Amino acid sequence: MKTGSLDRLRSRITSIDAMPTIPIILRPLLRCLDQPAEQIDVGRIVELVSYDKSIAAQCVRMANSALFGRSQPVESVRTAFMNLGMWRVRDLLFSNSLSQVIPANRWIVDPVVFWRHSLGCALVCRKFAEIIGYADTGKAYLAGLLHDIGVLVNSMVVPVEFRATVEKASREQIPLD
Repeated sequence: MKTGSLDRLRSRITSIDAMPTIPIILRPLLRCLDQPAEQIDVGRIVELVSYDKSIAAQCVRMANSALFGRSQPVESVRTAFMNLGMWRVRDLLFSNSLSQVIPANRWIVDPVVFWRHSLGCALVCRKFAEIIGYADTGKAYLAGLLHDIGVLVNSMVVPVEFRATVEKASREQIPLD
């Protein structure tokens, strides 16, 4: 990389005051949704979803969509959660949270796929940490969740160049790195 290009890149990166944050309810919600199905506290999930009006409205709206063919309209977050199921609610959480974090026109990759992959890695890292007896499974979980943070940085800092790189990697079927 040329010195001028490197200097411009450094300037763009240092101009970021902070990475955008995810909505505050996302972490406790994910913790609830990560429980085995028989241990899920639906009341707690409904309570947390209800704190974020945007997510609550999306859950109810999706549950009322033609996709689910309901004869009676869904009017509560609890009924929406029961109709949608855990995975759809989780996907809604990610997509809604991401639209608050990064503007839609800045995403180079599909945000739902990105966060689903990150969450999967986080769960695997936590499980590996448990298996090997690592004391801080929360740290392992966080490492898995954030392992591709560069995708977010590149989407924000160098969106045009990053899009070209992703498209080339896809077109030529080569690793992104």
